[in-house]
Amino acid sequence: MRAKSIAVLAIIAWLVGLLLPLPARGQCTSNGVQWAAAACGRIDREIDDGTWDLYLTGYGWHIDGYTAEHRATLNADSWGGGVGKHHTDANGNEDILFAFVFLDSHGSPEPIAGRARQWYTSSALSGLSVGGGYFAGFTAHNDMLHYVPLPLA
Repeated sequence: MRAKSIAVLAIIAWLVGLLLPLPARGQCTSNGVQWAAAACGRIDREIDDGTWDLYLTGYGWHIDGYTAEHRATLNADSWGGGVGKHHTDANGNEDILFAFVFLDSHGSPEPIAGRARQWYTSSALSGLSVGGGYFAGFTAHNDMLHYVPLPLA
């Protein structure tokens, strides 16, 4: 288990070292499709004007759908991390691009990458607002098709 933890942390350090020094420039193309042009504009803005983020993971909670005996065999120490970029627009809504790696329930490295968008209502009741959003991306598991990318939403 310790060797896997060290491997994951080495991968994260490599990703951070590779990505942070590079000047990122957006080059998304929409091929004239209107909805794709809006999405490309957001992605380019995240890349060009976004702020760098660093993600760290540490604990994986396993739902109660497992028996206590099975849960005891699963890895709850999901150490890992990664990097991302986010942009907050004039209305306080956020667009986020990210990639990170963590230890899965079986102690194997699990990469994940994707995009998220979050919308927020205007502040009411002493600054309280309501938000919602979506996430879409890819992950890969050692125990599912040996790291073939799987879509997430």
